[in-house]
Amino acid sequence: MMFSERKGTIALNGLPPGSFELPIFGTVLKRITVRGSIVGTRKDMQEALDFANEGLVKATVTAAQTGRH
Repeated sequence: MMFSERKGTIALNGLPPGSFELPIFGTVLKRITVRGSIVGTRKDMQEALDFANEGLVKATVTAAQTGRH
């Protein structure tokens, strides 16, 4: 889970052969969300990654206070 910040989300797309190792302890402690989708093809995924690489994908970030004073 070194690829995600605390409370981050990891998206798994498609159904590649093999398995995906998930370190449960680190995932739970960092409160990582894992989501999956079987919709789309490898070509669709490559196009999405190309869009992101070209700067055409923007993250929506909302800041919130934690309740600590």
